[in-house]
Amino acid sequence: MPRSTKPAHLAALVALTAVTGTLVALAMQPTTPPESTVAASQPIVREQPTTVAVLGDSNTEVDSVDFAGGQIGAKTWVRELTHGNFRFAGGWADGGATTARIADELTPITADVLLVMAGTNDVGLGVPFEESAANLKTAIAKTTANRTILLAIPPRFPETQPTSADFNLALRAVAAENGWEYFDGHQSTTLEDGVHLDFDSHRALAEAIIRYLEG
Repeated sequence: MPRSTKPAHLAALVALTAVTGTLVALAMQPTTPPESTVAASQPIVREQPTTVAVLGDSNTEVDSVDFAGGQIGAKTWVRELTHGNFRFAGGWADGGATTARIADELTPITADVLLVMAGTNDVGLGVPFEESAANLKTAIAKTTANRTILLAIPPRFPETQPTSADFNLALRAVAAENGWEYFDGHQSTTLEDGVHLDFDSHRALAEAIIRYLEG
């Protein structure tokens, strides 16, 4: 009498059902891409350069064709400053400019940092510091910046009375009174003609300002 094959068939069916159920369960589980894939799919956030606006006279303009328009000369400290982590955002500078002229001709600008190096011609013309300070306040009021930094003016040779050092001492006080910063980057300054920075001094000034801003 032949043996029944029902138990064998039943066992095979049970095994098949179990395997199928396992496969279905695995298929329904959420899959996680490899860690490297997840990381690669995240957007890369690049830090934006700090924008810098600059106000000044011939020691800022130097050989610039159109300073306010962003055509910065190769010899000025501003060119050395505004690359890498810093980008030029506008400003005003012209040879022979007094603080009164800057205040009068400046148009509104916005930047992360405002640098002002002005007053050399005021000192040379005997403008009272009180007038220079008022002009600087007027000019700065036309700007919007997170940080406003008054830069010391370079020394003069021969010096006037009051001296550039006297001007800078008063300038430091004005900065403190108005919540601005003051920075003297002229420790290594030498002059071409008693008034204007030489090439190396422009480089040294830019490097000093960069260290100050990043410090």
